Amino acid sequence: MVSLKFCDVQPKKAIDARRRLPQEIILDAITHQISLLKDPAFVVERVRYQKTDGGYKRAAVAKPPRKWWWKGDNGNWYIQIHLGTKVVSLEPGKPTLLCGTTEKGAVAVLEQVACMIRDGKFADAIAATHAQMQRKKG
Repeated sequence: MVSLKFCDVQPKKAIDARRRLPQEIILDAITHQISLLKDPAFVVERVRYQKTDGGYKRAAVAKPPRKWWWKGDNGNWYIQIHLGTKVVSLEPGKPTLLCGTTEKGAVAVLEQVACMIRDGKFADAIAATHAQMQRKKG
């Protein structure tokens, strides 16, 4: 007879298996921002549901990503990192990054932030922003 060994391990739910981490979402968005800075005609294909006579149908729509950067009145470029509709404050109370006076500076800052996120830095700031995004149940 085989002795039974009990444990509390549960199988992964299907939604958890296909859900991306917030860091992966930000890294993808950063690559989109870099591509948009290098090529203003860059577009991302998104799936939208469009109403037709027979109901709603999936349709692919190509749109440029929303810009995270802007040029200030003093000539400097600034960037805010986003997770969905929320701004990630990488340093508490300071959500904006100064990039210098050129678009190349903005690309360099985005590449540096992406490298730091891959290395595990800013994990607490990303987790805090992700927690703010969670739907309130109840």
